[in-house]
Amino acid sequence: MNRKHWMIISAAVLLFVGAAVSVAGPPRKYTVGTNSVMVLPPRGRLSAPDYAADTSYNVNDIVKSGSAYWFCTVTNGLSVSNSLAGLWTASDGSNTWHRIATGKRNGFMLINDGTNTVYGSFYSAAELNKGFRLNANGGSLDDFTGGYQGAIYAICSGASNNVGAVEW
Repeated sequence: MNRKHWMIISAAVLLFVGAAVSVAGPPRKYTVGTNSVMVLPPRGRLSAPDYAADTSYNVNDIVKSGSAYWFCTVTNGLSVSNSLAGLWTASDGSNTWHRIATGKRNGFMLINDGTNTVYGSFYSAAELNKGFRLNANGGSLDDFTGGYQGAIYAICSGASNNVGAVEW
C-alpha cells in the first residue's frame, strides 16, 4: 500500500469513530470497586420511573428525566433536590448520572485501566471470580456485532479501579 491508501484508510477510521461517539456519547470512565456497578446501560425500549427530587437513589438505578434516560453510577444515598441537567453526565448534588443513548447499540468496548482484575456480567450484578474477566492494566472486551443490547456490570477486589467504556 502506498501513502495515499493509508491516508484514505485513516480518514475512514476517524469518520467511523467520530460517528460512533456522536451517536452514543463520549467514551466514559467509571470507578469500579467492591460493589457491582453498571458500566454500560441497557439499550432499546426502556421503562423507568420519572426522576423525582428529594428521592434517595442507588447505584445502577435508571430514571427518566424529560425525554432522556439516565443511570446512576455514584451515590451517597442522600435525598437530593436538584434536577438532572447536562449533555452526557450530570450530578444532582449527591449522585452521578450518565445519560443513556437511544437507539440500537452497534457495538461496545470495555478497557480495564486499573491495577486490579475486573470481573463483569451481562444482565445482572457482577460477582468476583465469575463472568468475563478484564485483566489489569489494559484487559479489554469488545463486541463489534451489535448483538448485545442489555446492561453490563463490573466489580473488582480493590477499592477503586478505572474501567473505560465506549459504545456506538
